[in-house]
Amino acid sequence: MIIISAGHHAKAKGACCDGISEYPLSMQWADALSEQLDSMIIPNGVIPAGTLGTKVSTINNICVDTKVKLAIEIHFNSVAGGGAHGSETLYCPGSKGGKAAAEFIQKAMGKVMGPDRGVKEGWYQMKVGGTPDYFLKATACPAIIIEPEFIQNHLIMAEKKDDCIQAIARGIAAYLDSIKSPFSR
Repeated sequence: MIIISAGHHAKAKGACCDGISEYPLSMQWADALSEQLDSMIIPNGVIPAGTLGTKVSTINNICVDTKVKLAIEIHFNSVAGGGAHGSETLYCPGSKGGKAAAEFIQKAMGKVMGPDRGVKEGWYQMKVGGTPDYFLKATACPAIIIEPEFIQNHLIMAEKKDDCIQAIARGIAAYLDSIKSPFSR
């Protein structure tokens, strides 16, 4: 089972640009990815909106009853003044499963949403060596955060959304195939 979560929530919408907020955009992408995964016959779920703690608790409760292979949270980067482009995928420092999933998904996503900014350890406020990102650290299964593009580039995201969602789904499928293999990491 794959679990998908949209970054932020209705009362804390995340980064904004030109009237576009990260949370509603993340929900649109989460729903589109869920539909794409359904077409690939991969069981999945979109976690209902809520605070980060509520989402992590919901995921962890699901993990008790179900073999969850991966939790994905969708975000969009932001930078003051704009000008940055590209996609990246974050994983919890020290998580072999999270890193492997991030590598498969970023490899596919980076081809569509370039430049490919790579796979990175996910630290709170990206302060390397500090505290790992809560979603990545507290989730009971391998977890990643995908950042397909910077919110300032919402026109590019709209243009490439379908292709990017398909690429992410291919990356997920490749990761799932790799963990089925007797030679998986």
